[in-house]
Amino acid sequence: MKELLVLRSKTILLVEDNETTLKHTADMLTLLFGRVVTARNGVEAFETYIDERPDIVLSDIKMPDMDGLELITAIRERDERISIVLFSAHGDQKYLLKAINLGVDAYAIKPVKFEDLLQIFAKCSKKFSAHTTLCVQFKNGVRYDAATNTITCNGETSLLSPKERDVLGQLIAKSPNILTKKELTETLWPHDAISDSAMKNIIARLRAKIGSESIVSISGIGWRVMLDELT
Repeated sequence: MKELLVLRSKTILLVEDNETTLKHTADMLTLLFGRVVTARNGVEAFETYIDERPDIVLSDIKMPDMDGLELITAIRERDERISIVLFSAHGDQKYLLKAINLGVDAYAIKPVKFEDLLQIFAKCSKKFSAHTTLCVQFKNGVRYDAATNTITCNGETSLLSPKERDVLGQLIAKSPNILTKKELTETLWPHDAISDSAMKNIIARLRAKIGSESIVSISGIGWRVMLDELT
């Protein structure tokens, strides 16, 4: 399935409280995704979601502390577009109905086979393609491909982290205008505090990949990205 190739640039968060199932499923996911991050309960998963900003969440339903439905509810309050897949040993219609109402992309019954995951993530990959068709070139000739989340500089390709991708996306969307610190914070972290040093660190990592001259700092206000063209 060629459409699955886009997943090599994506991060998936796997949430499962059973260690054996967690390891087995994570091993399968590493064959498809660029990064696989894991959590063993809903509380840990939500903290990981905030830190990692994954592209897809694959979560069990029955878990201690915070179950899968509560986790997805919390995530959906912050992100309406993230792809979400729930899996469970329960085929209960009550769970299925609640999952549908939360806007999950798929619902699978355990044990989940690799073939099942292929079909589910093929659907998710089409969703990515619908939202990530942008390619941009910066003034210095460096290119960014949103479909693969990659930077190409002097013939070499590097991958952006989820936070780098999100910040660069906001800079591009705002171009040629200035993206203020307030706008960036309210858009990406409306419910979570982020320090100035953490924000500057993300900008510094982006500059290292796309060139320091591609992101201009406007003292005390924010940043402007220097684009050449959009395709």
